[in-house]
Amino acid sequence: MQEPIDEWIARIGSQPVPVLPGSLKQLGTLTANENTPLAKLSAVAARDPSLTVHLLRTCNSLKRSHLGAEVTTVEHALMMLGLAQLRRLPTELPVLDQNLGEDSRVWLLRSFSRAYHAAMFAREWATARRDMEVDEVYCAAQLHFVGEMVLAMFGTAQAQRIRKMVHEEHVPAEEAEYLVLGFSLDQLSLALAKQWHLPALVLDSLEAENASHPRALGIMLAVQLAKAVHSGWYNARTLGLLEQVAEFLNRPLNEIVAWTHTLGAEIARDTDVFEVPPAATLLPLIVPAQREAEPEEKTDVSTSCEAPTSAPVCLVPQRAALEQTLIQLQQNMSGGAKLSEMVATVMKGMHDGVGLNRVVFAVLSGDTQSLTARSIVGAENDPVFNRFAMRLNPPNLFTRLLEKQQAIWVNDDTRAKVWPLLPVEFRKLIATNTFFAMSLFINDKPIGMFYADRHSDACQLDETSYNQFKQLVTLVSRSLAPNRG
Repeated sequence: MQEPIDEWIARIGSQPVPVLPGSLKQLGTLTANENTPLAKLSAVAARDPSLTVHLLRTCNSLKRSHLGAEVTTVEHALMMLGLAQLRRLPTELPVLDQNLGEDSRVWLLRSFSRAYHAAMFAREWATARRDMEVDEVYCAAQLHFVGEMVLAMFGTAQAQRIRKMVHEEHVPAEEAEYLVLGFSLDQLSLALAKQWHLPALVLDSLEAENASHPRALGIMLAVQLAKAVHSGWYNARTLGLLEQVAEFLNRPLNEIVAWTHTLGAEIARDTDVFEVPPAATLLPLIVPAQREAEPEEKTDVSTSCEAPTSAPVCLVPQRAALEQTLIQLQQNMSGGAKLSEMVATVMKGMHDGVGLNRVVFAVLSGDTQSLTARSIVGAENDPVFNRFAMRLNPPNLFTRLLEKQQAIWVNDDTRAKVWPLLPVEFRKLIATNTFFAMSLFINDKPIGMFYADRHSDACQLDETSYNQFKQLVTLVSRSLAPNRG
C-alpha cells in the first residue's frame, strides 16, 4: 500500500542523513587546530552530500531574526556555526556504517556519488556562464538528491522495486516512482526542502516549471546527466542530455562531450570516499562507432532510477482520486479559493485520477503574447519539456483557443486540420502528436491554458479522459468566477 508523502515527511521528522565516517574523522582532526583555514573545512564538508544537507539544514532552521538571510553555501554555513559547534559534529551526527543495513548503505553511497557528480557538473557550467555564486549552484545540485537519500534510509524495498521497473522493464523513472510511491522523488525532495528550510535555489530547481530560469535549468540538466552517465556515456539518454547542455552553454556538441568526459575522469579521483565505482568506470578507451549502446552490454554499477531506454507506461486512472478532486472542486464553488490552490488540485486530479502522464498549466502573459508554464506534473526528468511555452504571435491554434473558453483534442481525426496551426518549436517540445488543451477563463477573461498528454503515442487518449479533462477545467473556472482567484 502506498504511503502518502505527508506520512513520509512525518516519519522522517528531524532525523539526519548518516554522514560518511571519513568526513567526521577529518573534521575532528581539522577543528582541533584553531588556525585551520576555513577553505580546508569547506573542502571536506562540500564533498560529503549528507554533511552538506546537515549544515544548510541546521543553519537555515535557525530563526531568521538571528541570521538575517538564508545560508546557501557550505562555507557560509561553517562560518555561521563556528568552531565550537563544528567540534561537536563528530559526536552528534550518525555515522553511515553504523546506522543502515547493507542494501540501504550501498544505495545511499550511490546516491552520494550521483549528487557529487551533479554538483561538479553544475558548478563547471555555472562558472562557464559567469555565475556570480557558483557555490550556491553546487550545493543546490547536491541537495536535489535529498529525496533519493531518504528513500535509501526509509524505503529500501520501494527503491528496489523502482530500480527493477526501470532497469528490467524499462519504465521511465518518474513513472516507476509514481507507480511505487504515489509521487516522484523530486516531489519528495521538494517537500523535504520546504520542511528543512533548504535554500530557495533548491526549491526552484525541483519545480519543473522553473526550467525557463537558467540557474534552475543548469541544475536540472546536471542532475539528469549525473544519473544518465552512471548507466553509460554513449546511450541515447546521455547523448541527448549532452546536446541540451551544448545548447544551454551555446557551445559545440563535440566540445561539451570531450569536456564532460574529462570532468568525469577528474571526479573519479575524488570519489573514493563513496566506496562505489564512479561513472568514469564506464568510459571506454575507444569511442563506440554507434551513437547508442545497449545498457545490457555494460556492467551496471548503479542503483540509479534511470535507464537509457524506456518503454511507455500508460497510467491507470484512479477513480477514487478523481472523485476526491471533484469533491474538492465542488466544495469551492461558493468562492474563496485561490487560483494556485485550485490549479494544484485539478492537476493532481488529471494526473492521478484521469491517468494523464504529463499535465501543464500555462499562464497568459500580461501583454497576451505568450503562454508560459506555471505548474507541471509528470515531467520531472525532462528539462526540455519543462521549458513549456507557447508563442501567440503570429496567431496559431492556442491564440484561437483563447478567444473563448474551449477545448481541443488533437488526434487522428483532427490532426490534419490543426497540426499546421501549431508552432514548429512547440511540436518539437512535446514530442507527441496527440494531446488535450483547454483555455481557462475567469469572469470572461482568459487566464491561461491547461495541456495534457500521455507522453507516448503508444498510450492513446480516449473520449472518457477528454470529457473528464474538460469537466475539471470547467469546474476550476466556475469555482473561481465569484472572486477571480
